[in-house]
Amino acid sequence: MLTLLLIVSALTIATIQGESITSFEAGTGFSSCVGYCYQSVYINASMVITGKSSKTNLTDYPEIHEAYPFASSQFNELVELVGSIQRWKKVDTPIGCPDCYNQGAEWIYIDTEDQSIYGVQFEANSTIVGFETLVESLRALRQTFIH
Repeated sequence: MLTLLLIVSALTIATIQGESITSFEAGTGFSSCVGYCYQSVYINASMVITGKSSKTNLTDYPEIHEAYPFASSQFNELVELVGSIQRWKKVDTPIGCPDCYNQGAEWIYIDTEDQSIYGVQFEANSTIVGFETLVESLRALRQTFIH
């Protein structure tokens, strides 16, 4: 996974069922690969920060981060896809065997104002039951922003 150091001057949040969501992070990782094996997006109500990194060849594949503006309305749509943060917190993780047998792993982390990072890890290209639309939307955002 990528480690991102972020300084956000004005923290914008969206509230669902009394919980204030401040950000999402979604990514993929493949431990047995060459090149940019880890890719992620960090999303808050005003920006998307992408990251790519390599586990083995940092010279040819240096860590890359890029920032893009992001509409708060799009962030609010992601929050709505969560539906219930209480239900999200109850998802057992990991789901399946992430990155076993070279199949890769995916993760989604949701930060809230009260407690940071409620994360779920799952097998790459699978889904999280009850959160399929959220998984698909975050994948689409990764594909849109990571070049």
